[in-house]
Amino acid sequence: MFKLLRLYRKIRSRKKVGVSLLLALLVISVLGNAVCFYWFEGRTSNRGFFDALWYSIISVTTIGYGDISATTLGGRIGTLVFVVILGLGTFAAFLSMMIDWGTDLALKGQFGMASIMTTDHILIVNCPSPARVRHLIEELQSDPMHGGRDIVLVSDEIEKLPFSIEHVLFVHGAPWNDRRMCAQKSTPQRWLSCLPHPMMRRTVTLWLRRRSP
Repeated sequence: MFKLLRLYRKIRSRKKVGVSLLLALLVISVLGNAVCFYWFEGRTSNRGFFDALWYSIISVTTIGYGDISATTLGGRIGTLVFVVILGLGTFAAFLSMMIDWGTDLALKGQFGMASIMTTDHILIVNCPSPARVRHLIEELQSDPMHGGRDIVLVSDEIEKLPFSIEHVLFVHGAPWNDRRMCAQKSTPQRWLSCLPHPMMRRTVTLWLRRRSP
């Protein structure tokens, strides 16, 4: 039991490998149960392979309409092995991992750690105050010329995006950090700068000139 728990933790820590492995086990579970059901139940109930596949998917996902069930000994053993033993736990682990993955992506987006892939967007450099940046974003989105563009806020002064507005993305880091900015797969077309301190104007201006097409 402890070895299984340790293996499960390793699978969850390596998300790409874990998702691939769990997906493969789900396919084996569904197809294995479908083949068993078709082989044993098809002879007595005239069920086709589509019915067997439907029964297998509904059983593994725990929906269980009850419109189809195994009645023969072989069909029940197949359901026990491929659904109860293999399928249910695998489906629960796969669903849990996908939920965790989606949650991690959402948190990375809020804290500015996610990779941003966008083009023809507006860049706002620095965040002197959330209220000021929010007001600027609202003005940009209300402008017909910029209303449909993504807006990317780059700042190392805030740890988390302080508001939730559609089409607004956040990158946490210094705006003049080339390595951090190059990691973002984006090609901005328009630039906007919010400078909290006059002494930073020269640094950011030089960076914008170097980055401008």
